[in-house]
Amino acid sequence: MKGKLICIVGGDGVGKTSVIEKVYEILTKKGLVVTKTREPGGVESAEKIRDIILNYNIDGITEALLFAGARRENVVNNIKPALKRGEIVLTDRYLHCSLVYQGIARGLGYEKVLEINRLAIEDCIPDLTIVLDMDTSKAIKRLSDRNDINRLDKETLEFKEKVRNGYLSLANKMSNIVVINSDKKLEDVVEDVMKKITPLI
Repeated sequence: MKGKLICIVGGDGVGKTSVIEKVYEILTKKGLVVTKTREPGGVESAEKIRDIILNYNIDGITEALLFAGARRENVVNNIKPALKRGEIVLTDRYLHCSLVYQGIARGLGYEKVLEINRLAIEDCIPDLTIVLDMDTSKAIKRLSDRNDINRLDKETLEFKEKVRNGYLSLANKMSNIVVINSDKKLEDVVEDVMKKITPLI
């Protein structure tokens, strides 16, 4: 049986990583086999690319190509094998992040970034993508409380607004995407997310 690819996406500070940790815990307690991964990263080669993306000042096209390269490594060496084994794959970010960050917010163009990523993911299309959404100013406040701030976390309010609006736009454009308000208690957000995931599994 083919597994399921479930993506949790959204702007920085909306709670993606915390939600994924809780969802992973719930699913594994149900006896399901789950592979949890992240972007950029997930496998050693992609983690090395992650270091470049997050810590070096690179231009938008370089950023898009590096994200796609890291994604390709994770898809080929981690995500696809897990799906073939019938596992649920939970990923913190995926294709949609490149479409939003580089295609929309950096102005490279949706179609150009999509074309780059068609090579990266081939037929590895998500069964469900959940966009966690909250007011940009609140998300920035959350980021300010964290210690591990990277280059992308330091982007301007204007950039982050473009990211938020980009995700909401994608939700109207692409299939299998739902938007969930993450401006509430973590357990309530997780409950909303599980309501969307449960019918798939």
